[in-house]
Amino acid sequence: MIWIVMGILAVVAVVLLVLPVVRRSGQAAGGGLAVYRDQLTELEAESAAGLIDGEAAATAKREIERRILAEADRTGSAKNRLVVSSFWPLTLASLLVVGLGGWIYTEIGSPGLGDLPLSSRSDVAQTEDDSELAPLILRAEGRVGDNPFDLEGWVLLANTYAFANRYDDAARAMAEAVALDMNVAANLSRYGEFVTLSRGGVVTPAARIAFAQAQNLDSSEPIARYYEGVARAQDGDVAGALVVWRALMAKSSADAPWLEQLGRHITEAEAQIGALTLASEPEGLSGPTEEDIAAAAEMAPDAQLEMIRSMVDGLAERLEDEPDNLEGWSRLAQSYGVLGQWQASRDAYDHALTLAPDDLGLLDGFANSVAGFAMESGMVPDQSLADMERVLLVLPQNEQGLYITGLAAAQAGDRGLARERWTLLRDLFPAGSPEYGQADLLINSLQ
Repeated sequence: MIWIVMGILAVVAVVLLVLPVVRRSGQAAGGGLAVYRDQLTELEAESAAGLIDGEAAATAKREIERRILAEADRTGSAKNRLVVSSFWPLTLASLLVVGLGGWIYTEIGSPGLGDLPLSSRSDVAQTEDDSELAPLILRAEGRVGDNPFDLEGWVLLANTYAFANRYDDAARAMAEAVALDMNVAANLSRYGEFVTLSRGGVVTPAARIAFAQAQNLDSSEPIARYYEGVARAQDGDVAGALVVWRALMAKSSADAPWLEQLGRHITEAEAQIGALTLASEPEGLSGPTEEDIAAAAEMAPDAQLEMIRSMVDGLAERLEDEPDNLEGWSRLAQSYGVLGQWQASRDAYDHALTLAPDDLGLLDGFANSVAGFAMESGMVPDQSLADMERVLLVLPQNEQGLYITGLAAAQAGDRGLARERWTLLRDLFPAGSPEYGQADLLINSLQ
């Protein structure tokens, strides 16, 4: 049906294009007859007024009439020729344009593409969301425009942007709220969440810093704890993510809005618990059997966590007799990190680095464990500061090292060193990115 309608419209378009040109051609062909008729009328008027004698008038009249007859014959044939010569070329040219357009569309267009559901039209959905929320967004923007120190106004604007799926804008607005008061755990968590959503669900370094700061202020902050589990899962620590999510589930109220999604994540993590199988065990070290894994999946959260801890403790005991087993010590360090035992993880990485001092992957894991321990401690311990300086000697652009050493300097009152380290951290990211903005907030907080 759509092709029939398009064909009819094409024909109508061709006719509308051709008719005016043909009509003008016919009119132009009959222009000579009008001139002779005017001459005849003028001759009769002059004869009636006595300006010309009768015989001369009759002679002139016969000549004009003869010319009219000759012109009429010539005009008829010329008109037909003009119509024919104008009609067909124009018609063929118009049809060629229509046909060529249709051919190009079938070659590079999508004539067979069906209707898309609204949920698939992301740009359209975005436009509609923006149009519906536009008055609220304008009102919120106007509020902070009038008073840029309005903390609640920035929070309102950030949440409104988030409702419109404008997560980059939401992150920037919430960053302003965090800059006004860096001691509100909920705002830090929402900032980290908006950064994560703006990056397609990836928990970036900037988001991780925000979540860690939020949990330092309030260890029960649910958004920060949820995304801590997401970050662990993205790092491949599925068991660690499961521990975090189960603990959050146990402490959540029955009407908590995140329970359904949290439950899905826990189910998926349980299905992936096979990461603890023999396939990932160091050579020569025994691990849980498939039956053990299956049994663990059916255990209560506390019992499952205890089983994981017992396996890690067993691995640590066996490695006491194998101090040169690099793979084993690396695995132990990772396992302690999964359990959030940062000091034990740091010590295991330290031992592994004595076996492979040039292994940059181990050094990066060491930095992560040191950062975890430092963030839990509140004030950066002297040992953690020394560890991070050691990391920066080899990896001068290590994000965790720059952040923790800058934090230690700020806590000690050395604003110059803190500014130097956090400026280096900020410059690792492109200007305008959430990570850049978060580091910039740290620098501005020194004022």
